Amino acid sequence: MNIDKLNTRVIIVDDDEQYLQMLKIVCEGEGFNTLAYSDAFEFLKGSYTENDLIFLDLSLPGIDGIEVLKELSIKNCASCLVFVSGQDRGVLRAAEDLAKARSLNYLATLPKPLKISNLRRFLTEKNCRTSTSFKKVHHESWQPTESELEEAINQGYIKAHYQPQICFCNGAVYGVEALARWEHPEFGLIPPNKFIPLAEDTGLIAPMTDKFVENCIFDMACLSDKTPNKVNLSINISASHIHDYTFADLLLGQDGKQLIDPKLLTLEVTESGLMTELVTSLDILARLRLKGFNLSIDDFGTGYSSLYQLHKMPFNELKIDQAFVTNMLKDPDSLSIVETCIMLAKKLGMLTVAEGVEDLETYQTLANLGCDYGQGYFIAKPMPIDELLSWYDSWLKRDVELKELTQNG
Repeated sequence: MNIDKLNTRVIIVDDDEQYLQMLKIVCEGEGFNTLAYSDAFEFLKGSYTENDLIFLDLSLPGIDGIEVLKELSIKNCASCLVFVSGQDRGVLRAAEDLAKARSLNYLATLPKPLKISNLRRFLTEKNCRTSTSFKKVHHESWQPTESELEEAINQGYIKAHYQPQICFCNGAVYGVEALARWEHPEFGLIPPNKFIPLAEDTGLIAPMTDKFVENCIFDMACLSDKTPNKVNLSINISASHIHDYTFADLLLGQDGKQLIDPKLLTLEVTESGLMTELVTSLDILARLRLKGFNLSIDDFGTGYSSLYQLHKMPFNELKIDQAFVTNMLKDPDSLSIVETCIMLAKKLGMLTVAEGVEDLETYQTLANLGCDYGQGYFIAKPMPIDELLSWYDSWLKRDVELKELTQNG
């Protein structure tokens, strides 16, 4: 979505007066209401909302940018953050990760020396949006209880939103990833980080996932009736399921009658979920693969023993984490990691899925690197099943345009 100039206020924090004035002039020239601070302490005295866009220099006297991030986190700042810095890539990555870890809305990094043309392009580009998929709910302090979550599960408030996955070789819709969303009757759409940890801590993750899987399989049956090709379904499963012998029975159905064609279901497992009870995990995952289900190692490269897991576990898909994909065009190290993941997967006979495809250039680069499938906001955001049906028809038309752009590019 584009930045709303009428409602967005730009706040600049930079002790370099030359950059401070340059940023202010350009932002005002683009129609933004702009505030400029050369003193970070004065900046921190202010109050900022989710409609504000903060340009923050990391190298500040008295209090550095990392300390500013800490203070913004304490204030529960919902503004979008843009780093403007001449620091090296390692420092910038650490700052970006720290902002995300503190639940701040990190948006982008603009390296110094900064060109005016690049700044104007950033302020007007179509893909400039907040780094999170969810607006913060009005009741920031609200935390669900175990009984509230259990009721939500029983009442069917935990819904699936589907993010399409497309094939880079021909633009066809390969499948969808099912993502859990809590449609709260009072607070609206609740992000998963509000309830998934609670579900795992209380043991509700198993019944929630079981019901979620059944609903997703039903949705896919409805989708298949209205599309010319079968659509693959990807579902994240928790550590509790890969240590639970009854989970395979849920997927296989009663009396061996399978609820879904195994070839059309991919179970995504995070590396961290495999770190305990490896023998049990291997037992259950091997059984699922023998029955024809697909297994994907999720967030590859962010765990502790990636190569060991690939060697020991029967995965047939490798999912490249969006942290690398979204940065690959501006960070040579991230690009190298993406290239290595694709090459490694090919050597092991595995398919690759890239998360975080945010723009056309990333889309084209992944296609050229030989990645099999991709998902991200450039293709589509996660959406309910009824919106997915409408999107499917529109994608067929857009795919023709993308092929023309790719050929011309």
